[in-house]
Amino acid sequence: MLWILNATRTARRRLREEKNDGRCRADMDTAGAGGGVGCLGIDRYAAAQALWLPGPQCQCGAGIEIVQFNPKIVVYDVLGPAGTSARIDYHDADANTHELNAALPWSTTISTTLPAMAANILVQGDSDQIGCRITVDGTVRDEKSTDGVNAQTFCLVKSA
Repeated sequence: MLWILNATRTARRRLREEKNDGRCRADMDTAGAGGGVGCLGIDRYAAAQALWLPGPQCQCGAGIEIVQFNPKIVVYDVLGPAGTSARIDYHDADANTHELNAALPWSTTISTTLPAMAANILVQGDSDQIGCRITVDGTVRDEKSTDGVNAQTFCLVKSA
């Protein structure tokens, strides 16, 4: 064990005295019989010291810029004759399903900072007409309407 410590001290001294080109060279005459083990230990020791000792190149927090952006606004609209009630199923920003019964016209707004959102709404009314609309940041992305007994339709935006 003593010869490994001596080899480590000798190798450390040699690393301080001459520039190292990034590779650890263990000579038998410099590091002794345990040169490979000592050299491996020195490389890890030197790397650990470099991580813990901030030098003049360390600029903690420099270069980090917070960019302001506007959240994405998704609006679900359900349209139909006044007094009509509808069963409405829609997805929120986290893709959770919400089910409700509401009088028409009906609308809800979702605000999200997620990079993408799948907007989906399914509606069925108790009248002969019903429609839905999905608006993203003020732009209508999908709109459908249908006629028929207990009319039903859906709107889908795969990437809002």
